[in-house]
Amino acid sequence: MPVIAEEQPVLCRFARFGAGERVLDAGTGSGVLALSAARCGALAYGIDIARRAVRCAVLNARRNGLRAHFVLGDYRASGIRSYRFDTVVFNAPHHPTAPGIKVAVHANGGEDGLQVFRAFLEAAVQHIAPGGRIVFVQLSPSKNGEPKALCDLRTLFPRGVGIRFARVLATTSRRWFLEGLYGDGLSSWIGRQVREYDGLDLVVAELTEAGDGTVEELAEIQSCGGGWARRLAIHQGILSCGREEL
Repeated sequence: MPVIAEEQPVLCRFARFGAGERVLDAGTGSGVLALSAARCGALAYGIDIARRAVRCAVLNARRNGLRAHFVLGDYRASGIRSYRFDTVVFNAPHHPTAPGIKVAVHANGGEDGLQVFRAFLEAAVQHIAPGGRIVFVQLSPSKNGEPKALCDLRTLFPRGVGIRFARVLATTSRRWFLEGLYGDGLSSWIGRQVREYDGLDLVVAELTEAGDGTVEELAEIQSCGGGWARRLAIHQGILSCGREEL
């Protein structure tokens, strides 16, 4: 299954984990985000619904001589909900998946790529300690230069939060991207998708509980290597693999 490895170092650089910080890596996968936090001296936890992923994360911790706590389960329903964390970090599945198309569960972000992201946000607030933060990377439709993911943030948290974000790649055409993925066979669906949100952004962002509702965009693009052509090729690989149960 293709993995977009460039996102992980970008997310870690942006998060700037600190010593003594309590960090939850929700949907930990290989454990890379939790282990990056542990390397910085954080008290790191990782949770995933895939048994294979948790085994991989434990092995990666052992190989790197790092200490982190990995749990098998759903962060929305497991006993870990009783804990509170300074930082919850999440790299949600965000492949835009057309109806009738099957892709691996850990890549499927629904039609607009934001389906899992929304569900995560609704649950993440239950894990945040007072003054805590949520850090994430997300592929998002956009309109007039504003990513839809940030609109969803403002809807869920209308007051009392602060949002800081940066683009990982400069805004591109959403139609170009979806046509590159699905060709002419889904032209009607693509037309509906781009009617309101015709742009596409890859963003890394931080939501803090203590804030005044402002949104701050960092001027410098957080480069992850390659460009949109490489990104499209990776998502084409996701489609070619089809569904893979972990």
